[in-house]
Amino acid sequence: ITLRCHYILLSSVLFVIVVCLLMKDDTFLLTPPTYTSLETSRSYRIVGDSKDSSDTLSGKFILVVQYGEQFNNAIENVFPLVQLARDLNAVVVQPFTSNSRLYGLPSEFETKPVSSSKKRRIPLDNVLDINRLNDILLTRYNFHPMVTFQEYIQTSSRQLVFVHIVDPYAVDNILPETSQMQLLKTFTKKGSVINCNNVSLSKIAANETLEILTRETVKNGLSNFRISQVVCLYAAYPTTPVKIRNAITRICPTCDTASLIFSYWKGVTSCDHVRDPTLPVPGPTLCLPNITFPLFILEAYPFSETIKTMANKFVTDTVGKSPFIIVHVRSEKISYTKKQQGFTFDECLNKTLNLRDKILKKHSGLQVIYVTDYGKYGSHTCHNKECLGKILTQHAFHEMGIKPVHFDPVTYNSLSDSGFVAGVELSAMSQATYVILLGGGKFQEQILQHFKLKEDARQAYGVCWSKKVKLLYDSRNKQ
Repeated sequence: ITLRCHYILLSSVLFVIVVCLLMKDDTFLLTPPTYTSLETSRSYRIVGDSKDSSDTLSGKFILVVQYGEQFNNAIENVFPLVQLARDLNAVVVQPFTSNSRLYGLPSEFETKPVSSSKKRRIPLDNVLDINRLNDILLTRYNFHPMVTFQEYIQTSSRQLVFVHIVDPYAVDNILPETSQMQLLKTFTKKGSVINCNNVSLSKIAANETLEILTRETVKNGLSNFRISQVVCLYAAYPTTPVKIRNAITRICPTCDTASLIFSYWKGVTSCDHVRDPTLPVPGPTLCLPNITFPLFILEAYPFSETIKTMANKFVTDTVGKSPFIIVHVRSEKISYTKKQQGFTFDECLNKTLNLRDKILKKHSGLQVIYVTDYGKYGSHTCHNKECLGKILTQHAFHEMGIKPVHFDPVTYNSLSDSGFVAGVELSAMSQATYVILLGGGKFQEQILQHFKLKEDARQAYGVCWSKKVKLLYDSRNKQ
C-alpha cells in the first residue's frame, strides 16, 4: 500500500476520529502571544522580537510529503507554505518533482526490496532555477530561502512531528449532510490540532515516511530520524501559525526543534466559507484568514538553464529562425469549465482560427505552430467525460489536417518526465511573436508571463478566457 492510498483512506476515517477527540478536549487551544514577523538573511539567522536574538533555525524545517495540484499550481502553493514556515521560525525543504507533481521525498514508500523500486524523483532544479527562486523569496517577500533535501537530512535535528492534514470533503461518503454541518460547528468551537499518536492509520503513514527518510540517512551514513509526535490538523477550520505552533507545543513540549512533516499541502484559503455558510468547505487547503500569500503566478517562474537550452534547440529545429505564431489549446479547460460559462467547443475553436487568420493577413512570413495539452507527456488530470475537450480537439485538428507539435525527450536525449517536457514547451512557446491561448488556466498564464519578457513579443490573446476574445498583451501599450 502506498502513501497515497493511505492518505485517501486517512482523510475519510480521521474526520470522524478527530471530531470525537476534539469534543473531549479543547485545552490545547492557547491564547496566542504577541508575535511579529521575523527578518532573515542568507545564513537563515533569525532576528526578531525574541529575547535571545542569537537563535538560529538549526533543526527547524518543514517538509511536505505530497503537494496537491499539477506543477504550476503546486509551485504557486509553495509560496504560502514558505510564508507559514517563516511565521513558524522554520525553513522549507525543496521539493522533488515527478511527472508534473511535487513531492518532499526522493522516492516512494516500497513494500518490495529497494532493488525493484521505481525511478527516483528528480530534484526541482532540473526544471527551475532554484537560486533565482530563492533570491525572489528572500529579496522580494522576505521569506527564508528553501534548502535542499541533502542539507535537511545533514543539519536538522532527528526529531519529527508528523502532521496529517484532514480533508473535510472526505466526510461526503460517510456522513449525511446535516451531520457535516453539525461537525463543522464543533470544529469551530474546539480548534484544529489534536494528538493522533493513537490513531493507527496516522501512525502507518508516519512510519512509511520515516522508512523513506531512514533509507536516505543510512545511505549517507547519518543517524536516523525518530517520530516524536503525530498530530492531525483539520484544514477547514480558521487558524493561525501561532495557534498551530502553540497547539503542537502543548501536545509535545519537547518538540521545539522538531521538523514538521506535512502529509499533504494544497496551499491556503481565505476562509470565506466561515463567513458564508452557503459556500462549500474547501478541500485540504489550509484555512489561514490572516496570511497574505503572494500572487506569484503574475510573474514568470525562473526556468533552469537546461530547460532554456532544450527550448532553444526545439524552436530552432521546428521553425528555424522564422517568426511564428503559437496556438496553444488547453483542452482540459474547454472540457469542464467552458460549458458552465456558456461556451461551446466550436465557438472557441472558430474564434481561435479566425484570430489566427487575421494575424496572418496583416503580417506575412509567419509560421503557425499548434501545441496542445494532450499526448504522451501531456496533462494527467483529464479523465472520463472531462476529456471531451481533448477528443473534440483531436477530431477537429485531424479533419483540418493540423498536426500539433510536441517536444520529444527521447529525440533530445533529455529527461522523460512530463513536468520537464512541459517546461521546455512553455519556454519554447514564449519565444513566439504572437500567442493565441485557447482555454485559460495557470499553464497558459505562465506562457503569457514568459512571453511578455521577450523583447520582440508583439501580441498575446486569450480565447474563451471570457465571453470575448481578450487582448492579454500588446507591445505597443507597454507600461
